[in-house]
Amino acid sequence: TIIQVFDAVTDPLFGQFSDRFKMSCGRRRPFILAGSCGLAACFLALFSPPRSAAASEALVYALVFALAVQLFLTMIRIPWHAWAIELTSSYDEKTKLVAIREFIFVLGSLLSAGLPTVVSTATNDGFLRLTVCAAAWAGFIIATG
Repeated sequence: TIIQVFDAVTDPLFGQFSDRFKMSCGRRRPFILAGSCGLAACFLALFSPPRSAAASEALVYALVFALAVQLFLTMIRIPWHAWAIELTSSYDEKTKLVAIREFIFVLGSLLSAGLPTVVSTATNDGFLRLTVCAAAWAGFIIATG
């Protein structure tokens, strides 16, 4: 799909850029922070489309925000994966850091996947349910980014 091709192009470009980036607070942290804010905003927008949009407008809207979500995911994911490897030179510590990172990722994914079921008990409006879930996910992204 278009989004996967976009991701295949942006991942290596952004990886190279973040590897060469220099800042006093580190070369990974600024991207994770900025990407989290952008991802939260685009996630909320993607799952809260205008109700009155025509089909073609809705498709363009979804494509633009899906690409933006993918770009901000790249901005977070690439430095996030590299960061754990750079924090220590010990093989055992790197292994522990990566294991903890992946455990937290899986736990967060499971909680996020269950959120729509919890929200569906409060409302039958599918549009409102997506908006509430997107707002919760955006808050979680900001809090953990």
